Amino acid sequence: MNLKVKFIIAGLWNTLFGWLIGIILYYSLSSHLDLVYILILSNYIAITNAFLLQKYFVFCSNGPFWPEYFKMFVSYGLIAIVGSSILWSLVEIFGYSFLYSQTVVSAAMVIFGYIMSKHFTFKHAKI
Repeated sequence: MNLKVKFIIAGLWNTLFGWLIGIILYYSLSSHLDLVYILILSNYIAITNAFLLQKYFVFCSNGPFWPEYFKMFVSYGLIAIVGSSILWSLVEIFGYSFLYSQTVVSAAMVIFGYIMSKHFTFKHAKI
C-alpha cells in the first residue's frame, strides 16, 4: 500500500482518536483540572497512539523504539504546544466552544504531523 494512503488512514484514525480523547477528558475532568493539564494529558495519550500506528503500520520502522518515540514526542510535542496554545486561546480568550476549537486545531495538526513524521521521526525508515 502506498505510503500516503497508509498515512491518510492512520491520520484519520489518529485525528479521530485524539479528538475523542480530548473531548472525553475535557468533559470528564474540566470540573477538577485546568484546561492546560487536560491538554497535556490528552496530547500525551494521542501522541503515543500516533507513534505506535506510524511506527508499525505506516513506516514499518525497524529502528530502535525509544529514540523514535523520543523524536515523535519532540516533533508532535512542538505541534501539540502550538495547537494547544491556539485551542486554549479560542476557548478561553475568544469564547469558542471546546468542541469547535478542538475540531479546527485537529485538522491543522494532521498536515504538520505528516511533514514531521516523514522528514524527522521516521526519515530513515525503509519505505
